[in-house]
Amino acid sequence: MAARYWPGTEALGKRFRLGTNPARPWVTIVGIVRPSRHNAIVERDRAEMYLAHAQLPQTVGNAARAMAVVLKTTGDPLRAARPFRNLVRELDPRLPVSDMRALDEIASRAVSTPRFAASLLGAFALLALALAVVGVYGTVSLFVAQRGREIGVRLALGAEPREIIRLVLRQGLALAAMGAVIGLVAAGLAARALTSWLYGVAPLDPVTFAAVPVVLGLATLAACIVPARRGAALDPITALR
Repeated sequence: MAARYWPGTEALGKRFRLGTNPARPWVTIVGIVRPSRHNAIVERDRAEMYLAHAQLPQTVGNAARAMAVVLKTTGDPLRAARPFRNLVRELDPRLPVSDMRALDEIASRAVSTPRFAASLLGAFALLALALAVVGVYGTVSLFVAQRGREIGVRLALGAEPREIIRLVLRQGLALAAMGAVIGLVAAGLAARALTSWLYGVAPLDPVTFAAVPVVLGLATLAACIVPARRGAALDPITALR
């Protein structure tokens, strides 16, 4: 708020009035705190201010009917519920105390929707990876079957089995590399749409974008190794017959 309304100057001591009613008193700034998220963990920082509870009727126009109290404890926080209720009852028996929750529970509920979306996207990602592995396996197996005569000729002319394995692996890794490039470009374009769902992670996280091709490459190797070994084990005479 200080940076927005008093940029480049000292906001301490400045005054403002809430609303346009001239009967409301001026509010004097006596302190500045760091930006905070008021309603949600994933929301952007916005201009905020804190008022003393006793000043609300004069500055806002109506007194708050509820108050949120943060109680710092050691150990299980819910164990402090009974002593806190007793303390409030001693101050004013008419004041009800309700909705007492641990801060961990509040934070967990605040990110429940993004966490569910992340879990759902993660499940779809694993399914996509499994389909990719199956697709690469099928494609490479078809490649070995279609080029069986060529592989037989190579083996008959003295090619080593490891050379056949490298040939098949190059074919599979070429498919994976092409898919990874297309996927990274598409992910980079779609990353901005996920900004509102992210907390503590940049949309273009370099670790994620570096890890995905590595995982895809390892999965491709696992999918190609069986067809590659099968091609290397071909009998040249049977392949040429």
